[in-house]
Amino acid sequence: MNRRTFCQAASAVVLSRSARAQKHDHPFKLNYVVSSAMYGTTALSEVLPEIRKTGSSFIDIWPRPHANHREQITMMGLEAFEQLLSEHEVKLGVLTQYKLGPFGLARELPIARRFGCHTIVCGAVGNRDSTGKALKSEIRKFTERMKPHADAAAEHGVTIAVENHSGQILSTPDGIKWFAEFATHPHLALAHVLGVVLVHPHGRAGRVRHAAARVLDRPLAVRAADRPRARAVLSGNEVACDHVFA
Repeated sequence: MNRRTFCQAASAVVLSRSARAQKHDHPFKLNYVVSSAMYGTTALSEVLPEIRKTGSSFIDIWPRPHANHREQITMMGLEAFEQLLSEHEVKLGVLTQYKLGPFGLARELPIARRFGCHTIVCGAVGNRDSTGKALKSEIRKFTERMKPHADAAAEHGVTIAVENHSGQILSTPDGIKWFAEFATHPHLALAHVLGVVLVHPHGRAGRVRHAAARVLDRPLAVRAADRPRARAVLSGNEVACDHVFA
């Protein structure tokens, strides 16, 4: 199965689940999250006023090297950050922490809980050159090692979403399939890179890189990596997501 075929199949599963959800008390809904990585080292006091202009009320905070907003929070202190969020009516939706890695997120969990943030995104660990049975074994070992970390995340009301980043063990359709099979912990998810149409206010189209949806009963997470003041929309057979990070 190639990547295009897998994404089409995953999209069909998500769309069918969203259609069933609409028949119940909690209809399927998109929640938009703005990535701070698009703003580089711009001061949070300038970034936060922009969030609600996108139609979102959530921000995804990135550290260096993609941005320095996590470091800005450390410098200003949690209370000052809390005041900024309140002033601009913005909530902390996601913490992205590739630098800390999947086994180094413990210090972020109390912060996520304090701000009502339910998702932390990170990368995977394992031999990225593995294929076939060896790759399956790598992913099984990784998910086993993640169990105590997912337990800790659960205590804080957080889900750890591991990205299928290029050059890592979850970057192929087989890697994603086996992760879905082995990652049975309810607070361990897949941050899935796939295509959703992104439309700018002036009609200029871009591409979304990631999101948080549910495929095969497992949580996913999706993030957009494009310019600010953009809105993510569904188009044709593209995937429907619980969260789109625009």
